[in-house]
Amino acid sequence: MAVCRVVSGLLAILSAGVLVGCGGSVIGAREEPAWGKWYVMDVSDPLRPRYAGPIMTVAYGNGRFVVADGFGRIFTAPEREGWRMALEGGPGIRDLTWGDRFLGVGRGGSVLTSQDGTVGTWTPGSTGTNVDLWGVAYANGQFVAVGENGTILVSPDGMAWGTRNSGRSEALRGVAYGNGQLVVVGGSGTILTSQDAATWTARNSGTTEDLYGVAYGAGQFVAVGGGYTILTSPDGVVWTKRASGGGAGLTFTSVAYGGGRFVAVGNVGAISSSQDGVVWRRERSGTLDFLTDVAYGGGRFIVGAWPFGDLPYVLFSR
Repeated sequence: MAVCRVVSGLLAILSAGVLVGCGGSVIGAREEPAWGKWYVMDVSDPLRPRYAGPIMTVAYGNGRFVVADGFGRIFTAPEREGWRMALEGGPGIRDLTWGDRFLGVGRGGSVLTSQDGTVGTWTPGSTGTNVDLWGVAYANGQFVAVGENGTILVSPDGMAWGTRNSGRSEALRGVAYGNGQLVVVGGSGTILTSQDAATWTARNSGTTEDLYGVAYGAGQFVAVGGGYTILTSPDGVVWTKRASGGGAGLTFTSVAYGGGRFVAVGNVGAISSSQDGVVWRRERSGTLDFLTDVAYGGGRFIVGAWPFGDLPYVLFSR
């Protein structure tokens, strides 16, 4: 219902977020979030409210979105609506990617693969390690997974895995591939690069903040982490710190590239975007929840959320 009042002699109507003056002229509009909220629940299950929990990771491939929660469940949908539970009772997956198939890695070295991400197609495997794995990417015909204690694993098919020596003991959190280069980021500002996933070289990041995510696009890598840290590099070797508009105690957890821009997400509902990785602007997410992961596909970004007192949901860019 519209609310009418007199403001400095001007009759105004506040309705649907639009301020209208006398005679119907539009004076201004309330800014709406650039992101829409969609609940992740199996539409075929009458008990769907039982799916409370965080969305830990999101991915897109084979024409569909796939997300994993913190309780061994995987959900999938071809668009923002129509979510179905593809797996229940699985391992705790912490990161998902699409290569020539979907692949997820997570708690205790767990791994899951699926050719198309649909219901009943997920197969567990063994990485040969029991350490937690935090990130995975597909590069040059192989999967590269990273995790605790400087762990780096490689696999051509997601089933047979080999260990590579990173030379580090910090937790490795994210991995990305671009322009013939693999980049891994992790604790205490750790950055590693490799062209073959076999030999890894440590690079100077210029920060001691923990780094949680990395992406490639528009000819450069972007890494994000604690203290709302944003770093950029054209080659993965030389890194430059960029102004993010954040502050101490705040964290970017993930970054992705698509549709001509980077999007970084983090705690307290933080979302920032940039077309070049250099100049960043904050976007209204419409939430203060912890945002866990971001991916791009199907012409839009999808963001996973860790809700407080709410059902599991994702955000989609409008």
